[in-house]
Amino acid sequence: TTFLLTEKGRKRKLRYDLGNIKIPKQKVWDGRWRLLMFDIPESKKFAREALRDKLKNLGFLQFQKSIWIYPYPCEDEIDFIAEYFSIAQHLILLTVQIENDRPLRAKFKL
Repeated sequence: TTFLLTEKGRKRKLRYDLGNIKIPKQKVWDGRWRLLMFDIPESKKFAREALRDKLKNLGFLQFQKSIWIYPYPCEDEIDFIAEYFSIAQHLILLTVQIENDRPLRAKFKL
């Protein structure tokens, strides 16, 4: 017997795993950076602070006040966190290449 979760069921299961969520590191870095930008209103201050705490826990670095950076693919994890805190409409995740990224590479030990 095989059980398959629907998308709704998967999100519900993951809700209980928020504390254990991890972003897998690639064996070979693809040379692209993930920039997460957000502008979360004051009415959702709790969610904003929880997001910042989670990003720190996942290993993101604060690039600017509301811009965080990470070297590995993390779209699924960010989507889940955004849905969990009901802030998806306030986030933008970009995948970019950065010239002169040696300081960032050093911080992430790449």
